[in-house]
Amino acid sequence: MKNMLLMVGLLAAGVSGAAEKQVKHQVKSLSIQAPASWERTQEEGTEKFNAPTDGTFFLLDVGQVQTAGMKAEVCLEKILKGVGPEGWKKLQVASQPAARRVSVDATEDGKDKVESIHYVGCNGKTTWSLIFSMNQLKKEELEPVVSKVVQSISYTQGK
Repeated sequence: MKNMLLMVGLLAAGVSGAAEKQVKHQVKSLSIQAPASWERTQEEGTEKFNAPTDGTFFLLDVGQVQTAGMKAEVCLEKILKGVGPEGWKKLQVASQPAARRVSVDATEDGKDKVESIHYVGCNGKTTWSLIFSMNQLKKEELEPVVSKVVQSISYTQGK
């Protein structure tokens, strides 16, 4: 998996998203919903969804397993082994194995803390990684947004 952690300076402005209309996006064989006002861009194969204010964003990478017929649990274990198994909490996303880990880093100027919520998952065919990055001061406001985005994930047959 690519290292997708991008550190940016975050401002304390308000963020929309929790109560906002969600828009469905297809990313290879994964479907996801994001707040309607968030801008979707692509950087080197990674989908980036930017909030309209304050530097909040999430990154999404979607790939395919190399081994046909792999069990979803085995796939997740391989992903976790590759990214370092420490700190991950296993869960289910779209009824398939996934895991979540939270990390906190200081911004370059040291004035704010950036919280990154990492998710990885696999259904035995499709692998995905999502990193939601926000100013830690906005955590209470943004956790419902993160939850809605992750709960919206579904595996599809699409490209």
